[in-house]
Amino acid sequence: MNHLRTRPAVAAIALLAALVASLATARYADAGEYRAVQCHPGLGAKHGDAHFQSNSPRYVGRAACSDVGLTITHEAGRKPTRAGRYGAWQLNAPAGTEIVQARAQVRAAGQGGHAPQMSVALKNGARRQLSNVRGDRHAVLWRGGGEGQALIARLACAGRSECGPGRGAYIHLRRIALVLRDLWAPQLELGGELVARGSRRGRRELTVSASDSGSGVRTVTVNVNGRPLVARTLDCALNGRIGLRLRPCPASTTVSFAVHTREGFRQGPNRMRVCASDLARDSRANRRCAVRTVRVDNACPVAGAPGARLEAHFRGGKRRERVRADRPAFVTGRVLDERGEPVAGTVVCVAARPRAPRAAERVIATPRTDSRGRFEARIAPGASREIRVAHWPDGDRALERYLTLRSRARPKLRIAPERTLTNGERVRFRVRLAGPARGGRLVEIRARARGRWVRVKGGRTNGRGVWRGSYRFRSTTGHRTYEFRAHVPRQPRYPFDPGHSRVARVRVVG
Repeated sequence: MNHLRTRPAVAAIALLAALVASLATARYADAGEYRAVQCHPGLGAKHGDAHFQSNSPRYVGRAACSDVGLTITHEAGRKPTRAGRYGAWQLNAPAGTEIVQARAQVRAAGQGGHAPQMSVALKNGARRQLSNVRGDRHAVLWRGGGEGQALIARLACAGRSECGPGRGAYIHLRRIALVLRDLWAPQLELGGELVARGSRRGRRELTVSASDSGSGVRTVTVNVNGRPLVARTLDCALNGRIGLRLRPCPASTTVSFAVHTREGFRQGPNRMRVCASDLARDSRANRRCAVRTVRVDNACPVAGAPGARLEAHFRGGKRRERVRADRPAFVTGRVLDERGEPVAGTVVCVAARPRAPRAAERVIATPRTDSRGRFEARIAPGASREIRVAHWPDGDRALERYLTLRSRARPKLRIAPERTLTNGERVRFRVRLAGPARGGRLVEIRARARGRWVRVKGGRTNGRGVWRGSYRFRSTTGHRTYEFRAHVPRQPRYPFDPGHSRVARVRVVG
């Protein structure tokens, strides 16, 4: 019984361990790597991120990157140096990173119990000691699977209780090269007039505040409708793609762009994608993007007599209207001033955009208000559309109202031949759909049977929105009239509601 009780617990622990392992693997697989150097004269790198610490004044640290590098020596005194005393140069991985590989040129010697040491401190608090530190100038290399937090070079008293003068003990370190893994993507926030509510026109400011806890922010890019618009590459401490600091790029920055809405934008809503990348930009994990919809209106006129309040609706007072696709709709409304009085003779803009992907907006009417501040505009027959009614008191702000027009599909059905048929003959159908997005659409031919419309044929339209088919009469006796109509069901990305054609009649003699 006990064995049976523990089996689910063991399975749960195994599942949890596998989940943790998979998450860790996914993080490392997505992380990006970059190289950084310190005290490397050939690349122009100094020792800006290396710091010296000591718990005894006898251990002296000096930095001369163009000569011996980062050095630690022991100055002899009258009294011996106690065990545990040390001096150390340390390079800490920036927050959000870990050391994957460390390489350096080392020259070191021990004397009188003073020992040169090199190690890598890990996240779990352990240290990995590097071997073969002593000797004339030579390369020392450490490779790990990550988790490295600091590279440390020390000269320490390794005796049991004390160490001697140690005049010949030293460690010299130069040409330090680290491979760092950047674990986190940048963070960013958008601001400025361009991303404010409502339609924008003219030149507007976009501000991007980005931060990165790893290698720093390298680039900020702005794309509109899938195409590059503007970009900014930040000043970083680099030699090619090698960092001269452990965090070579700014940890945080605010970038401003003066963007003109006539360049790269289209009339109506636009998809703007703003991305911030850090130095390890070979991986998607090191890029963070924010998407905004920016509505642009450079087509509507600016009013001569400004108003403070806009009302707009379809006839009957509704904000949503459903009509047949071959019939018009009418938008009415009024413009009022701050006191609620009508504004006469001011211009109002009525624009429409089909409810289809990447469809642009088009201004369809610019009526002027009458003496009572009222206006009316006719919406021509067509697809389902988003209707925007706007009044621009000035070039900086607009009063806007949004209406929804849903259009029922009205396919055109033609039959041939138009004469009376005999049993055994075929009737041919030709169905044509209105645009936009009319290619590859599903249509059906339905026949009336006992008061119901039953599907008899169907298919998809060609690129011109046309479908052709036929039907053979096999069981007709006597004289009979059949009724057919074309039906369009609801389907994704087709800007029409379900609808049907007029009824077509076929007379058949058995």
